[in-house]
Amino acid sequence: MKTLKTPLLTLFSAFSLMVFPSAVHAASPVVISSQDWSTGENLTVDFFDGFAVLRPAVYFNGVVGDSTVSDPGELEVGAHDPYRNGFSLQGLEFSLDLDVGEIFGGNFVYNVFEEEDNNSLDGEFEEIYATADFEGLGLRGGRYLNAFGFQNETHLHGWDFVDMPLVYGIFLGDHGLRTDGLSATFDIPSRWDATLSFSFGESVSHDHDHGEEHGHDEEEEHGEEEHDHDEHSAGEDLLFDGTFASSRLFIPWNQDDFNRWSTHLSLAVGTNAFDKTTIIYATGISYEWLENGYEPGGARFRTSLEIFGRSWTATSGEHSHDEDEDHHEEDEHEDGDDHHDEESEHGGEDHDHDHDGEEITGTDFGFLAEAIYSPSNSWDFGGRLGYVSGDSSADLDERWRVSPAITWWANSSRTVSLRLQGNLDFLPSEEEQSVWLQLGIAWGGH
Repeated sequence: MKTLKTPLLTLFSAFSLMVFPSAVHAASPVVISSQDWSTGENLTVDFFDGFAVLRPAVYFNGVVGDSTVSDPGELEVGAHDPYRNGFSLQGLEFSLDLDVGEIFGGNFVYNVFEEEDNNSLDGEFEEIYATADFEGLGLRGGRYLNAFGFQNETHLHGWDFVDMPLVYGIFLGDHGLRTDGLSATFDIPSRWDATLSFSFGESVSHDHDHGEEHGHDEEEEHGEEEHDHDEHSAGEDLLFDGTFASSRLFIPWNQDDFNRWSTHLSLAVGTNAFDKTTIIYATGISYEWLENGYEPGGARFRTSLEIFGRSWTATSGEHSHDEDEDHHEEDEHEDGDDHHDEESEHGGEDHDHDHDGEEITGTDFGFLAEAIYSPSNSWDFGGRLGYVSGDSSADLDERWRVSPAITWWANSSRTVSLRLQGNLDFLPSEEEQSVWLQLGIAWGGH
């Protein structure tokens, strides 16, 4: 293990010892260490002789490609997905993982992204929370990705494919389930190391909305595309928009050193943009085979299947994303007859801010199947099949997506990768194809 000490860090340590003399008796200077400085592998910053440990990391993901549609954002469902032909900056993530003593800690993930409407850079905290780990109980407070399904807690740099799965983006939102709130994870005494997680708080909408402003501009230029935009808005209005609670039961089972299984049962209930209720439920099973078991190296195969369902209540009035426009239109049509005529032109829809139209209910479902074979540490060959059923009562389309992918890792630490992926999207009236080449670079110890 190589170490690096600087006069500035040593001075900071000496100052800390003077300010906090009772915290430690014989603290060593602040030490930065890494097994490999070219990759930042196991990079740590130790304070007070290991009393506090900081693990910083940086991740870059960019993608270049082409699609049969002029605006690939119409096909994609995730905030970090490729949203235009040519190059897209998917994300530059800065991560800090902190341990303080044996109980407390924290995690910070800040993402720099590219705004689609003006190609400028912006950023937001994707996660920022404090933790407390006790015997059999883990607590989180702040902003975090919920324990839901197999993939919701995975950030962009940990994805096995270029973009977010259909069912995750459409059912959970383009950032997945994120909460400003509290969560607790309990260890269930059993031979399987099962855990049960609960979360409660406010849903978090992201600060950047790929495709929304662009879609609005296209509506002004191409009136015939307005219906497609309304369908997208309808799906967004069924997402959580306020207080919600979620839970997940996760059960791993190691058959032996070479065969591992896991399953989950997930549930989320909360308020949507119509001030009504949305319920999401999911289950899944995964299997992994490792040629060398717990030893490094060797071939590897992993596959998973997840099934999602959703029940919701909404109103038949105008979607919440058009509320400002609705009020503007109502001001222009103060005469009651004119307002009645406009409602007729929109199929009798109610433009009231409070969504006082007729109450409707619906259900939809979807699934995600993935398989990845790694003949060596340098290659991953994968495939993904996604499906969402849609629901005609909410103008939600049925969709299929098939995504083959090949990933090449440039080094043994798997910190630099090139991923080639194709998407074949089956829409109600057409088929679209896309191809993407993604570069991923990671540096750090987290």
